[in-house]
Amino acid sequence: MSRHDDEILTDNTKINYCAQCKDCAFWGNNNDPFSNQYRKTNCDMFPYPGIKPMYVLDSTGDCQYHMAREG
Repeated sequence: MSRHDDEILTDNTKINYCAQCKDCAFWGNNNDPFSNQYRKTNCDMFPYPGIKPMYVLDSTGDCQYHMAREG
């Protein structure tokens, strides 16, 4: 298993998933279990699980639909 000798394990719990989604108005607007958290892979603009772009999920790019919540 020498091909794994130089691998560095990462701690995925430290990744700041969906950072820009935290204050967005497009999540948590329904009573279904898929839209109740901003860290989910879907929201009102990306309505199906798993279609939110990776750059939004890993916070490396800006979401074109982001709109800040009021209040």
